[in-house]
Amino acid sequence: MTLLSRVLAVCLVLTGSAWSQSARTAPIRVKAIPSAVQAAALSPLAGGTFQTGLTPSIAAPSLGLTPLSASPLSLPAPEFQLQASAPAVPAMAEVPVEVKSPERVEAKVRQLTEAMAEPMALAADLKSTPDQSRKAGQDIEKAMTGAAQVQAQDDLPPAGPAAPLTQAQVSWLYGELVTGPRPLLTAPGFHAFILGHPAATARIVPWLRNERQAMALALSSLVGCLRRVAESGLPPVERSRLSQALNDQLSVTVRALSQNPGLKPMQRRVLAEVDRRFLSSRAALFEVTHYLQTIRTLRKLHGKVESLLAPSPAQSRTAPSGETGQAQQKPEHPWQIKPAPPKDQRGKSRDGEVSLVNKTADWAATVKQWQFLVEKHLSRYQIAMRGTLSRRAMEFTAQQLISLLEDYKRKSGVLFSGIERVTSYSLVNTFINPDSIAGSSHGIVWVPDNKNLRLVPEKGGYAVKASFETDIQDDNVLRSVKASIEEYWQGSFEFRGETHAFRTEVTITKLAPGAAFSQGALTIRDNAKWLSMAGPDVILLSRDLHYATAAHEFGHTMGLADEYRNGYDPERRASVEIQNPASIMSSLSGDVLPRHLKLAFLLLKRRSLAP
Repeated sequence: MTLLSRVLAVCLVLTGSAWSQSARTAPIRVKAIPSAVQAAALSPLAGGTFQTGLTPSIAAPSLGLTPLSASPLSLPAPEFQLQASAPAVPAMAEVPVEVKSPERVEAKVRQLTEAMAEPMALAADLKSTPDQSRKAGQDIEKAMTGAAQVQAQDDLPPAGPAAPLTQAQVSWLYGELVTGPRPLLTAPGFHAFILGHPAATARIVPWLRNERQAMALALSSLVGCLRRVAESGLPPVERSRLSQALNDQLSVTVRALSQNPGLKPMQRRVLAEVDRRFLSSRAALFEVTHYLQTIRTLRKLHGKVESLLAPSPAQSRTAPSGETGQAQQKPEHPWQIKPAPPKDQRGKSRDGEVSLVNKTADWAATVKQWQFLVEKHLSRYQIAMRGTLSRRAMEFTAQQLISLLEDYKRKSGVLFSGIERVTSYSLVNTFINPDSIAGSSHGIVWVPDNKNLRLVPEKGGYAVKASFETDIQDDNVLRSVKASIEEYWQGSFEFRGETHAFRTEVTITKLAPGAAFSQGALTIRDNAKWLSMAGPDVILLSRDLHYATAAHEFGHTMGLADEYRNGYDPERRASVEIQNPASIMSSLSGDVLPRHLKLAFLLLKRRSLAP
């Protein structure tokens, strides 16, 4: 019995130490994320479009990492500090010791062994995930103590009965949503949607009915309100209660508006669907909260990787002054350009639609796996640096860690954009338009009317000449943008029984840092965010850039719409995207098709043919 207890205790300690490094993710304070209404200067309501493409699979790397022989051993040996001594165990009153018969002891041992067989096997399995290891540890602890002392961390605020907003909560919301530095609602809107005052409701109903895009703007603001509370710096318990109370109050207000005879039947149907699918079920609140927890965990991991890969203070002091200055000026997220598929592989899919599903839960699992691997290899590195291993073994362990960290850095952009897209785009898209996934893709978003975008006739066809101004200072990025647009937007199309050639000529003028753009300029700008988008006069580029992105966004500038439909399915808690993998306007693995060239020609021709 004594030997078994010692073995189990050792297993429990080892399992518990693994939890602390791999599974627990304490929340951290981060700067508030702009709401969905303010995040993009060119929202879908204003005619903006978002970058899209087949989301790459970002599975965590395998454990068999190949060392980078050319990489320097840049990680400093860690400093080890002694753990604080455990507090003394308080004296316990003596109680009579129960004398058990050998039969009862043997039965207890057999029962304990059977109860722990499965979790012990799972804990010893090297292929088990962090969550599985954590669950196994809890089962072992429960078998030994009668109850698990380490409670699982809930991903969402606990569900509970609806509670009305208190006066203190209303005051906080008014200061945050109306009079604060980032207002989301007007005073009448606050009194109508948050408080449900009849007079304020009667005042906004004509605006909702008659003003173009008013309904979409109002609904988008409501999502922003939920997000603002969820990302606030309130204590967790207060934040949880306020989030639920606000969600339930919005449900009551939206449900009442869905029955208001002053609105059009279609508007009432939209409001009823929003309440049924997103507010009454708290699906929107769930997604917003899960997103914020996932993005905070990823930011914490990203900061740790950045600090591990950063030069040591000694290396910084010994670097030449020019290199030190460059390191200090290095942007927070440098430009990364992913290559396009070879020309002979583009657009080879059938010119038709496919469906893609994306879940925040899947992204969260991938982030956890990355977190687990970083902690695992960092622990190996720290053990190796204690000096008990050979020099070769220490270098190999360090190179394994470096390889893992660099692999994460290469894939971090897709992690950020994938997580951001589900909530900031897909959820908002269906919240304001329940039919966002149904129907068919539109072909036109606007008729181009910028003097710097011209259609010029030439022998055998036409040339599109685009003159841009840019604040991007990286010449490699600008060369890539120019090459992408000119390479993709060329070919031929049929019109009125004749074949016409089509080509594109791009010039980009780089402005000095901080210089203002010319009035009416066609611009390419550094978005410094995780999404690219475009408008009639501007292309905003994410620093995590795919080679084909510039060509996709240029299509929008010429008036072509996205050929995908994106929305959120609250029943599956997932974003759903309907794509056409053959088309550049739907997938970055697609190509510019003859029908795209013809449509661009017709749109540019409608304004005027340049002399």
